[in-house]
Amino acid sequence: MTHDHKDGCCGGHNATEGKQCKISCCGNARNLVTAASIVLAIAGLGYGFVQHSNAQKGAVLIEKPKADAEALVVGEDTVIAEIDGKDVRKSDVAQTIKELGANVPPAAVDQILPAFTEQYINLQLINKAATKTDVLKDPQVRTQLANSQEQILRAAYLNSLFEGQITEDTLKAAYKAKYEDAPLPTEVHARHILVDSKDKADALLTQIKGGANFEKLASENSKDPSAARGGDLGYFTKAEMVPEFGTAAFDMSKGEVSSAPVKTQFGWHILQVLDKRTRVKPSYEEAKPALEQEARQVILDAKLKELREEADVKIMTPPAPPAVEATPVDAAPAAESAPVPEAITPAETPAPAATEETPAAAPAAE
Repeated sequence: MTHDHKDGCCGGHNATEGKQCKISCCGNARNLVTAASIVLAIAGLGYGFVQHSNAQKGAVLIEKPKADAEALVVGEDTVIAEIDGKDVRKSDVAQTIKELGANVPPAAVDQILPAFTEQYINLQLINKAATKTDVLKDPQVRTQLANSQEQILRAAYLNSLFEGQITEDTLKAAYKAKYEDAPLPTEVHARHILVDSKDKADALLTQIKGGANFEKLASENSKDPSAARGGDLGYFTKAEMVPEFGTAAFDMSKGEVSSAPVKTQFGWHILQVLDKRTRVKPSYEEAKPALEQEARQVILDAKLKELREEADVKIMTPPAPPAVEATPVDAAPAAESAPVPEAITPAETPAPAATEETPAAAPAAE
């Protein structure tokens, strides 16, 4: 059983990483242009808004620098088109292709330039049309632009913060400390059923004790994403789960079903322990991505501590809500179920010996 599906709501940390779709340039140019044309137009719309936002009150814009032609094209950076008297060079189109994530080497740019030039002209015309409208007066558009710029600045700052600080030597030292110098933690392999009320959990537990199939009941009744797998959470350490769930699971024996429902912030759980084992040591290459993430977290935590010490941060305690008079029981409307927090998906990291995974941001379990 692998750990790569441990996406239940029992604990851990959620760290979704962005994925970038790259367009390959190994096919012919026509296929490449067809695949990228719609993306180009959409990207062009966004770029047009940002360009014009410089003229709007309160907008913040970092002017787009001129592309380095030598890094983008081979030979002379010739003028290949003209839009309203403004020159369009090969490097302008090549830079746009690169910004979309297309892996086009400079030597191959000339082969796809004619078709991409048409797309470049189209998006520039859309940009120009956009600047003549009142679209930037829309508060939602301006908010989206500001948020996008903040996200880009944060990403660039963090990249510069981590650059050069995480080396092979530091990662190998971290691997030795975590997997060779310290004892490996115990893991439990369990499945569970998560429901909103204790009454429902009690009823399901009665069915299980009467011989009902745990996996079937989990698939039909659990509100956790793991329901699709019969409630299977894979292997996990105690520290990777919220305290109530982790304690209950590790107090149980292999093959045991919880004697009573377990309450956590997510609802009521019925647990079934399938196995217990000592965590399998991963190879260095398998553990490396998780070690890199842990190293970045340490650096970030130190920087945030420094920034907070330098800043004047005040967190205001909200006033207590006014007291509400009790409604007589016989006049009270039927109470609705209180909303339950959404499932929290533990972050995934490489599986030790291809058999399990350790959440990147979870506390180290001893």
